Amino acid sequence: TCNAVGGCQSAAAPCAQACDEPTDTCVECVADSDCSGSTPFCAGNTCVACTVDADCGNNKFCDGVETCNAAGSCVSAAAGPCAEQCDEAADTCVECLADSDCSGDTPVCSGNVCVGCTVDADCDNN
Repeated sequence: TCNAVGGCQSAAAPCAQACDEPTDTCVECVADSDCSGSTPFCAGNTCVACTVDADCGNNKFCDGVETCNAAGSCVSAAAGPCAEQCDEAADTCVECLADSDCSGDTPVCSGNVCVGCTVDADCDNN
């Protein structure tokens, strides 16, 4: 247990959070079980959000891959994975999701691809 000035000793009041016996100091954590909520991992006697990139995933394909920085915080990707449109439901990049994503000679979105027409009436006798 730790005393009031942060040193560990026997029969004293326990540390507010955890006692690092090898260094004889009160610390925020010595194991993941000492942490909870948005900072569930213990790294360097501090509760952090992540210790590896895999701890940061938000299960959303379209906003890119989150990473864990050296301070133990999750960092959002600078950009999503798609150059054009992203279909979150299918976890894939596509050319279009709606007609408004298309233009010029291919103004119609059909099957996530911009095309000139989908029925003969749209093709202007081409």
